[in-house]
Amino acid sequence: MNPRILKKLCKRADPYVRKLTRLERFKAEGDSSIDTHQRVENKHLERWQGKPNKHGYFIALKNTIGYGERAGYYEPEWAENDAYSILKELVVDHFTDWKSFRGLEGESFPKCTKQITTPSDVFNNAEVLMLSN
Repeated sequence: MNPRILKKLCKRADPYVRKLTRLERFKAEGDSSIDTHQRVENKHLERWQGKPNKHGYFIALKNTIGYGERAGYYEPEWAENDAYSILKELVVDHFTDWKSFRGLEGESFPKCTKQITTPSDVFNNAEVLMLSN
């Protein structure tokens, strides 16, 4: 994914995440970056002078919308992600059949009841998620 496209998707996902979660909203600035779960191709890294982290994910552009919170018990740390990744996780989690999951005893992992592969799938199903809440 192109960093510019991610920035636009985050702006589009912002109202959904704001209504569905209680996370703290912020924008990426200069050196401070937002962690993201979106992979980027090398051609985009070279063009946008992006810096991939050790897992091959890139650092978001300035003013990309992200959400975060303090997570942990004994020594809480800041956990953050971009708005589009959070919305995608919420949509996939909502449409996953968790009742069929048997944990460590079962042999199958729960299946998502809807096909969610493109950003348009994420936003169309986010509308359904908003209506159900």
